Amino acid sequence: KLGNMFKCFDGINSVLNKENCFASIYNANRDVETEASILRSLLNQGIDGVICYPVNGTKNFEVYNQFLAKKIPLVIIDNYIENMPVSYVASDNFGGTKMLCEYAISKGHKKIGFFSKRRINESLSIRDRYMGYTSALAENNIEVNLDYVCVDLDDKYNMLNDSLRAYIAEIIGQMRAEGVTCILCQNDWVAVELYSVCEELGISVPDDMCIMGFDNMDELNNMHGGDKIITVEQDFYEIGVRAGETILKEIRGEEKGIRDVVPVKLITRDY
Repeated sequence: KLGNMFKCFDGINSVLNKENCFASIYNANRDVETEASILRSLLNQGIDGVICYPVNGTKNFEVYNQFLAKKIPLVIIDNYIENMPVSYVASDNFGGTKMLCEYAISKGHKKIGFFSKRRINESLSIRDRYMGYTSALAENNIEVNLDYVCVDLDDKYNMLNDSLRAYIAEIIGQMRAEGVTCILCQNDWVAVELYSVCEELGISVPDDMCIMGFDNMDELNNMHGGDKIITVEQDFYEIGVRAGETILKEIRGEEKGIRDVVPVKLITRDY
């Protein structure tokens, strides 16, 4: 995600620099407690506003709420917090997976699975991706089969005390035996992992199994099987631009509780 963050920050800076505003970067190193500590320290520094890319959904809800209480503008990137009037800028997670699923259906896939290493309700971006998947199926009169929905893999792996890879291989084998021909994944990282497991099982991608990710991350084309992954591209630079514009509107008092959803682009690999 670091490359995405730099693109995002470039977008933010492109807006703020024009207004002679100065932005500092704080890196929480993917740790919820570190993020909370950084945000708490910023609450008392007389800053004009904060743009935050949360480590994990709403884990620091109480700290975000303090920014509201102190009337310090806060913009959340890549997520949003229900029932809290905090501005956010995020990719169209719902529309992205809906687009992927509709594309799969247009190619003749009828049994389509969904894979996520995290719980669906762990972050609203993951939840929206799942809802996009189920919405596309419903609109095409395809029933959601929960046997084809595999989520919370990390926790299940810990419970089983078994190899996560072996567990994934078992699930993919079962899905394949039941006629599943396409799997939508939480993101590109999970998609590449599934590609590798399919390869071990002798399942050809995309001929026997279509694997779909989310992000179109820079590393994808350099990863084994990455060129076989159908995905959607998030425009992180544009997300940064809009986050910068949003924080300026908040600081000027022009608007509050802004909801900005950035479109994504389908990357089909000519499949």
